Formats: sequence, C-alpha cells, structure tokens
Amino acid sequence: MKKLIISAIAAVSLLFGFASCSGDLHDVSLIDLTGYGLRGTLTGWNAADDVPLVDNGNGTYSYTFTSTDATTQFAVLQMGDGTWGTAYRLAQPKSEGDTANVFSEAGDGKSGQSGMEQKVYLGQSADCMSIPDTEGKSVTITVTPGSTYLTVKVEVSGGDVPAAPTAFYLDAYFILGGESIGGTSTWDATVAGLLQNPTLTKSNAYLTYSYDFKAGATDVEFGIAKSDWSSKYTGATFAVGTDTDFVETTKDANSNNKITGLKVGSDYRIFVQTTPEETVSLKVQEIYSYKVVFVIENLDEECTSAWLNGSFWGAWKTGWPIASWGSKPADGYTAVAVTGGVADFTGSKFDVTGVAEPGETVSKQLKFVATKDDWATTEYDNANINVDITVDAAGTYKVVIDAESNEAAVTKVE
Repeated sequence: MKKLIISAIAAVSLLFGFASCSGDLHDVSLIDLTGYGLRGTLTGWNAADDVPLVDNGNGTYSYTFTSTDATTQFAVLQMGDGTWGTAYRLAQPKSEGDTANVFSEAGDGKSGQSGMEQKVYLGQSADCMSIPDTEGKSVTITVTPGSTYLTVKVEVSGGDVPAAPTAFYLDAYFILGGESIGGTSTWDATVAGLLQNPTLTKSNAYLTYSYDFKAGATDVEFGIAKSDWSSKYTGATFAVGTDTDFVETTKDANSNNKITGLKVGSDYRIFVQTTPEETVSLKVQEIYSYKVVFVIENLDEECTSAWLNGSFWGAWKTGWPIASWGSKPADGYTAVAVTGGVADFTGSKFDVTGVAEPGETVSKQLKFVATKDDWATTEYDNANINVDITVDAAGTYKVVIDAESNEAAVTKVE
C-alpha cells in the first residue's frame, strides 16, 4: 500500500514538473519581416522602387498588384538592399543546392514542389521566384515568416481585372527655353534638350524624364514642346524651396512654364512625369556638381607607379594597364608616380566629375595596381574596393585608398 501511495505522489510531481517548465525554453524566433518588400519585374528590378509588404496583423504580410508581364519574377528582401544579401527566393536551402521557385498548379518539375504555396529560403541564386501567365491579371503574394524559411502563397485572378495601364511617352518633345535655362536665346530645339530615356515605374506605368541645367537667372520660363511648338505642355509654375510635389501642366496653354527661386550659377534638374491618362507634370530639384579625386596610401615604398580602374571610369572600359607580362602600360594608359608609399592621382585623368541630387549616394567599385622595377613586377593586385560617396554639397570629394587594408575612406575636401 505504501508503494502505491509513493508512486502516485511521484506521478503527480512529474506532471506538475512538466507543467511548470518555462515556455521560454521552447519559443521559436521567427524571421523579422519589418522593412521587407518585393523586387522584381513588378518594380523593374530597381532597389529604389521596392514595394513594401503590408502587415496584415495576423502574422502574414502581403502585396497585391496588376502584372504587366507574361511571367512575374520576384524576391522578398529588405527594401533598398542593393546587395541582394537579404533575398528569399530559393525552393530549398542553399546547402542543398540553389533551385528557383516556380509557382504553378503543375509545379516546376525540378524542385519537387508544386502548387501556389511553397517554402522559400534565403539565398544568392541568380534565379528569383517565378509566376507564369500573369499579364493583365491581379496577383496577390502573401508571406508567412517561419524560423528558417518563408511560406509564400501566390493567388492569380483574371476576368474582371482591368488591363495593365499603358505608359504615355513624350517622343520628340524638348525642353525649350532661353539661355537662362541652358538653351538658346531663340528658344530653338537642341539635342541636349530632347526628353529621352525615361524611367518607368511599372506598378502604375508612370514615366519620368529629366533635364539638367545651370540657372542663368532667378526666374526662368520654358516649354515642354515639339520643336515647332505644334504641341506643348505649359502653364505650370514651380517655386524652388517652397514646392515639393509635381505641378501639372496644361496641354497647349498660352503661358509658358515658369520656375522661380533659383540661385544663379547653381545646378538644377527638371523632372517631367507622365501618367497613362496623358497628364504631364513637372518639379525641380537643386542638384550638386561634384568632383572626385583619388589617393592611395600605405603602398610599399619600393613601388614606383600606380594605376586605377573601375566603374568610376565607364564600367571598367579603360582596360588593364599591363599590356603583357613584365611590360610597361600600353599607349594611352597613364600611371602616376609613387612617392614615399603614396600615389596622388589629384589633377590627373583619373579625376571624376558628375552631378547628384542632395543626399544621393554614388556607389562605385575600383581596383588598383602598383608596380616597381619599371612595371616588371606587379606589387598589388587585390580584390575590388566598394566606394560610397554621399553627395550632401557641391564640391570635391577625396577617396583615400589604404593599400594595406584594401579599403577606401571618403572625405569632402572643398
């Protein structure tokens, strides 16, 4: 009888022991999707146009849009992440091989998955998730975070979905103005004033053109028009420093467009935006002219010459300085001398100029070679260096490359 009582007490104690176990030990941390969104064909693959996932308040996130593409491709990632390091787009973990997700009732035939709901893992595959047969249809992407993967569900519907909007192009239209807006005194059309290469926002088919000029007066007038003024968009006034949103023009208005509040000698950018409804609007943003100069420090003091290449100089188009093993640079390649372990490129052909919007970050890559013994020995041939220049004022920015760490630091020098 005593053994039975003891066993009962032990069983009750064991039961309460399990019941009192802290739940914290078993909590699972879910992937935090705060600040995450979608990038792909729906945004033109542009990090600046990433669309945010909407928090549904029930543990899921979603986004609905009308596709303009026969096949919609996309990834879920931290918005604005140009490195794609946060992208979820794989049908299996990277350790098991990179396989892209294809959402269809039949499956993709290679990952072993099928249907419109799949597990998606973090990875650097070149292939993103894919949804076939989406043009003109409404697409809803719903994401549920797990601890190591996302569950992505896709819904595609047609029928009453309106056709995708058609962009309105300003083909053969110019910025026509006088000398004070970078034109001529006779308001003639010039190649520089031609509106071309617009940016397309795929989610709404808005087009945005741009035109840069140096202000020759505090107030300027101009037209957005055909070269012979047979068609024009005018009548809008924009006050720099006061207005921030686009101001709509009027088709064939009798008055010119006008910009007020300019600083003479400063650089500005006119944005011209069109909508599928054929409205044409404009706004003006001050931009900064900048120059970038380069210095390499901490080189081996036996080095005699150094040379640069990279996307600063036209996407690596200037070639490599050594024509063949042990030879001097080919004709047209100018290296600078190294003195005391320092190569100062300031004032050479390696200086770079450009314009940027206030606060815009110019991101490039570069690489350097330093040699000694009259180019017979390559002393440095390191990995590419990432350079980010935030243009917060007009002037000169110095990129100082540390040869030992293979890193670059940027300072504004004037």
